[in-house]
Amino acid sequence: MSVLVPTEGDKAVPPVGRLLLTQEDLILEADAEFCRLFGFMPHALAGVRFESILTRASQILYQLHFSPSLRLNGKTERVRFALKSGRAEAVQIVVSASVTLIEEAVHYEFLVSPDR
Repeated sequence: MSVLVPTEGDKAVPPVGRLLLTQEDLILEADAEFCRLFGFMPHALAGVRFESILTRASQILYQLHFSPSLRLNGKTERVRFALKSGRAEAVQIVVSASVTLIEEAVHYEFLVSPDR
């Protein structure tokens, strides 16, 4: 399922992919739109740590800012990262995330779009 996130004014709405992660930052599922946008096979990301598909600089931002902020505040909005795509290229992305409960277990839902 892809989600459309409105942007300012009459600008086009960018495509958005969705990731679902465990509390340990392991990817449980990546939707078809995320895989299409960033060149991954649908089931190839299951069990992979999210930060492992980020560039080194983005991994540091993720570890020191994004992940702690998400855990403390229950959400983060519009943080920019560089992703190592399935096509072996660095792609600038924007991520918004929130905490969600599934069967009484905490999970993280990430909405990811290319940074334009």
